[in-house]
Amino acid sequence: MISAKWVLSLLLAMLAKEPGPLPWMDYLPVEAEAIAEEDSRAPLPGMTPGMTAALDVVMSWHESRFNALALHDHGAGFGLFGTHEATLGRPVPLEVDGQVVAWHELARTSFRICAERPLDERLGWYAAGGEGCERRLGLSRSRMWEAQRLLRDHPPW
Repeated sequence: MISAKWVLSLLLAMLAKEPGPLPWMDYLPVEAEAIAEEDSRAPLPGMTPGMTAALDVVMSWHESRFNALALHDHGAGFGLFGTHEATLGRPVPLEVDGQVVAWHELARTSFRICAERPLDERLGWYAAGGEGCERRLGLSRSRMWEAQRLLRDHPPW
């Protein structure tokens, strides 16, 4: 079980890279709670709850700068993780906890489709927008490695 306070510390560690406050900073505790609950309940395959949380933080940082209302890719993607309705197969939830669950659904699909790849490359399908594992392996590796560094630098204990 991981705590929302620890996940919030990860969000703040990533936020330290950004000059100045973000207008949606008041929502960080809500995001931390949603991530902690989902990752404690159902971590991604082959990952601990802590590593899953670190990856969630890294992905939401790069996709939205933690803005749960962000629009991506000319309106095709939405929310913390830049989730595309077309890839998800249904509307992306407005609620933060639903966005975490939707992102995990797609991450699990990517892990399954890219199962023959090393763990750090299994987000290739997701990173390529659902167009195969091979196109975006570098992006998958860089996000996973960044999550590993974040977890190493800010362990949950």
